[in-house]
Amino acid sequence: MKKFFTLFLLFMAIIVNAQTDEELIKKTVEAEAKALYAGNIEGVRSMWKYDPKSKQVILIASSENGFILYFSGEGMALDSNYPPKTTSTFQNYDYQIKVSGNLGFARYSTIETKSDGTKSHAFRTDLLEKVGKEWKIIGVTKQGYIPK
Repeated sequence: MKKFFTLFLLFMAIIVNAQTDEELIKKTVEAEAKALYAGNIEGVRSMWKYDPKSKQVILIASSENGFILYFSGEGMALDSNYPPKTTSTFQNYDYQIKVSGNLGFARYSTIETKSDGTKSHAFRTDLLEKVGKEWKIIGVTKQGYIPK
C-alpha cells in the first residue's frame, strides 16, 4: 500500500507540474520580451530558432511613425547589435494562442512605455515551432496602432 501511495503522489506531482503547449508558448513569448527589453542578446536568441536563409523574420509596420523594418535570420543570428538596448518597458496582454502539431502562434496586444512616459501600442503575432520539448519563435509580425 505504501508503494502504491508513493507512486500515486509521484503521478499527481507530474500532472500538477505539467504545462500545456499554450502555457509554454506564452512563457516563451514573455521570456523573449523580458530579454529584449533588458538588452539581453543571448536571452533573446535562446527563444528563437534561426533560419539563416530566411529573408524576413520580423516585420514592424508602424502607423505611429510610418516605417517598415525587417531583419534577416542571418542578420539576427550574427549581428552583435541585435537586439538593440532599450530603457523601455512592456506589457503583453489579451493572448490568443493556437497549436497544431509542432507549430503554434500567439496573437496578443502589447504596450511599450518609453523612459519619457510615451506609449506605443501594437498587435503582435509570433509564429513558433516546437523543438524537442521547447517552443522557439521562428517569425514575428508587429503592427503598431494609435489607440482611440
